[in-house]
Amino acid sequence: MYRFHAQTLQKKLEALRQHREYFINMFAKYSNRTKMVRYVDCNQGIDARLIDKKTIAQLAKLPIRPFRLAFDDINYAKIFQSASQMAIDNGFTHFSNYMLYNWKDKPIDLWKRINIAVTLYNQKEGLSGFSFPMKYAPIDETNRNFVGKEWNKKQLRAINVIINVTRGVVAKERDFFEEAFGKNENEFLEILMMPDEIIRYRHFFRDNGILTMWLKAYRSLSESQKKELEYIVSEMVENPSILNVPCSEPVKAILPYYSIRKSQVETGKNEFVQTLLLSKYHRQVGVCSI
Repeated sequence: MYRFHAQTLQKKLEALRQHREYFINMFAKYSNRTKMVRYVDCNQGIDARLIDKKTIAQLAKLPIRPFRLAFDDINYAKIFQSASQMAIDNGFTHFSNYMLYNWKDKPIDLWKRINIAVTLYNQKEGLSGFSFPMKYAPIDETNRNFVGKEWNKKQLRAINVIINVTRGVVAKERDFFEEAFGKNENEFLEILMMPDEIIRYRHFFRDNGILTMWLKAYRSLSESQKKELEYIVSEMVENPSILNVPCSEPVKAILPYYSIRKSQVETGKNEFVQTLLLSKYHRQVGVCSI
């Protein structure tokens, strides 16, 4: 790069004039020829409780994109909806939100919050929006395996599998949301109890009928048996020996589903799977709705 040694303003200006062509060529070579779109990104979720007509009017003067809100508690649903609506009414079209889970919430609260966001972002043409579920872990602990009071390890693994498949985001498209998280609260709770491998490759296991067979077995369990299964599959990753603990026959019958791997199905190396695929029930199986 050309360096100036002129000591006075006059000499600097003279040097600029002398090397005018040099600078014109440099600017032409390195300048950005595409039209730049500048916008402001507040890279944290705004507390929806702080949004009112006055603040949103001020924020609307900035080219904020996306408009990010925090939605960490289902009890703030109306506040989140009101803040989002004010933003829409003031011309914002790009949205995202952060949803804390595994905190004081229940698993079903997460489904409700995502459903609210999806509904909001689909209310009119031209809106785009994403939800970002974010797992809570205490900031004063180095162990990241914290399990909230209302959650269990299996449910947290299931959410992790889902959002890994969706790359951490939940798009506003209704069919996308319902495929990943279920059409209703009951479907969502069933997905959380689904074997992780089946969640991860749901289309594959739906097409070969194994998903439908798991659903049939799971739905046949009593509430106490579902609790029994929930405890076993929550602990089985860190404590595989728990699979040897005596359990009720219906639970014992469904546990092999949790050891199925897609590669084993493709290569025919899982005897349990082969038994399923050759069963009379499999030939009569219907279409699964999840």
